[in-house]
Amino acid sequence: MSSPTAFCACTATEHTAKAAPTTVIQLPQAATDRAAERRQIWAGLSAAQPEIDSRYFYDAHGSQLYEAITQTRAYYPTRTEAGILRALANDLPQRVRFSQIVELGSGSSAKTRILFDALQRQNQAVHYWPIDVSHRMLEATATALAHQYDTLSVTGLAGDYAGALKAWARHPKAQHGGPALFMFLGGTIGNFDATSKSAFIDMLHGHMRPGDAMLVGFDRAPHASKPVWRIEQAYNDEAGLTAAFNLNCLTHLNRILDSDFDNDGWQHQAFYNTDANQIEMHLLSRRQQTVHSPYFETAPLTFAQGTTIRTEISRKFHPAPFTAPFTEAGFKHLATFEDTRQYFGVLMLLKKP
Repeated sequence: MSSPTAFCACTATEHTAKAAPTTVIQLPQAATDRAAERRQIWAGLSAAQPEIDSRYFYDAHGSQLYEAITQTRAYYPTRTEAGILRALANDLPQRVRFSQIVELGSGSSAKTRILFDALQRQNQAVHYWPIDVSHRMLEATATALAHQYDTLSVTGLAGDYAGALKAWARHPKAQHGGPALFMFLGGTIGNFDATSKSAFIDMLHGHMRPGDAMLVGFDRAPHASKPVWRIEQAYNDEAGLTAAFNLNCLTHLNRILDSDFDNDGWQHQAFYNTDANQIEMHLLSRRQQTVHSPYFETAPLTFAQGTTIRTEISRKFHPAPFTAPFTEAGFKHLATFEDTRQYFGVLMLLKKP
């Protein structure tokens, strides 16, 4: 068997803690991948509707801002999903078998601790694989978890979902670790359009093994008990954290592109697109401005006053059409859990034998 450093040409950081030592593996990004990434960013920025992929929210500072947003009164998804998980946590080991947890977009693992608390009460050991783009966030979280839970060991994977899942599937601890519970929480799946959602589901299905289970969180579309204004409020908090989070992606792009976006020239916007059942986040150009980068294929890019760059689409769902692509991909639908107001849902799935 290969060692963790041999199979992915990565670096690992070890921490001695009360539980088993934790490891954070930094997955490599090839220079050719970075070049392709820059071309993709330029194509988005130069489109008729300029746009930036929402993953550029998440550098180290962006990850910290997101964690702060989830604690605001306006941002209902985090609190609501956490309540669903609390109701589910004690019975989860009886519903599905697992000795590993693989979490995509783990952040600070705040909601996952609800499950860890229940597992520790039941003295059930588990190996946790948090996946996040921020190595710094993973290191801090892994160390804290190892000190907090005797029954938990941690291997963090710092990178994108596709690379991290490949690394997980090839890791000896994963191969010999027993059934896994995959978790994709927070309604992040709403960032995908229909085509990319289908590709993402197929990718998950391809890396999971028969008998592996999955929990997927999704934000409910507006209905009689959930007005549109309630959703819009969640993306326009009074403290301005979401605005800072949105603008931070320009800072992130400046590092990648060696560009000169001026954050003061842009303004946060977030609104609900009723026809498409999605929240849209944009950056509005306050004035005519020009942005330079040595990596732009045609330089520079000019943005007229009032032009917007779309930075996120967050789709909202009704349960039945949300579930259908998973069952079509070969998952068995075990249950859908919702809060009493039906603001949010968590889908429980099993990869069929």
